[in-house]
Amino acid sequence: CDIILLSIQSIIVEFHQPLFQVSARDLDQGENGLVSYSILPPYEHIFRINEQGQVYYSVGVNHSSTYHLRIMAM
Repeated sequence: CDIILLSIQSIIVEFHQPLFQVSARDLDQGENGLVSYSILPPYEHIFRINEQGQVYYSVGVNHSSTYHLRIMAM
């Protein structure tokens, strides 16, 4: 997914607020059906993702940059 953060935006996202959410499904039952997420390099230190697929800032980012995140669901 692409994230475009424009410096002219008046919205300030705090570290504790999700930027967006992704979702994936596994049709298996029980523990075999659980899905976990991870952000792949090179931005895994700038963004973090929780068990629900919500993506957050980990550190300050350049608000005029575009980031192409690769998120793996397994």
